[in-house]
Formats: sequence, structure tokens, C-alpha cells
Amino acid sequence: MATLHFICGKAGAGKTTLARELGRTLPAVVFCEDAWICRLGFEIQSLADFAKASAKCRSLIEPLAIELLRMGVSVVFDFFGNTVKSRQWVRGVFEAARADHVLHVIEATDAQCLANIHRRNEEKRRMSTGVTSAMRPSTR
Repeated sequence: MATLHFICGKAGAGKTTLARELGRTLPAVVFCEDAWICRLGFEIQSLADFAKASAKCRSLIEPLAIELLRMGVSVVFDFFGNTVKSRQWVRGVFEAARADHVLHVIEATDAQCLANIHRRNEEKRRMSTGVTSAMRPSTR
């Protein structure tokens, strides 16, 4: 039976890493909310902007996820899900599809999350500039 996988954890805890791994190993279709927001061109300057963009993305993703689950395809949601409202929305999706569900909770310390965020931001910066550590001049 198809299963909806949903991941909870702090920013930088490793939700996207786990979502990608689940997508490869189950297999499953992964919906990454951040990727949808970025690809659809939303400009996020505030929490209110994010909430509006998230609601629009979820309204697009919900019927797709329900249909996939009904077809027997497992789905992974890589979404911010640390609120009751988010988890209620997910419940509505798997109940509408009559699918199984698994909640994955990632426990991470604030220090681990901050280190992951700094590493991710550095990787994004290097990718956007095309500079890798091997290309940087030596600081010695």
C-alpha cells in the first residue's frame, strides 16, 4: 500500500536529506516545498510571504499527492511541518487518499542545525559563484 511520509524537525535538522534518501530507497515521489516556492518565483521577504507561498504550493501539490497515493505510489513531503496546522493538512491528504502514513521526527541540537545551515549556505554560495575550495587561492 502507498504511504505518505512526512518529516518534522528544526531548520537544518536534515529533513531534505532524509526526504531525498526516502525518495531513492522506497521508491517514492518527493515534494519539496522549498523547491516549488523557488521554481514558481515567489519572493520571500517575511514569514507572511512564506505562509502565502506555502499555501499556494500546497493547494497545487495536494491533489497530485492524493492521486499518486490512490494509484499506489508512495509520497514524501519535504515541508515545514512543525505546527499542528501543517500536520492537520497532511492528515487530510493521507485520509483523502485512504493511504498509510509515517511521521519521521528528526531530533537535532541547535548546534547541529546551525552547523548544517552554515554548510548548506556555503555550498549554495559556491555553486552560485562556480568557486570550489580547490579553486580558491591559498590563504597561507
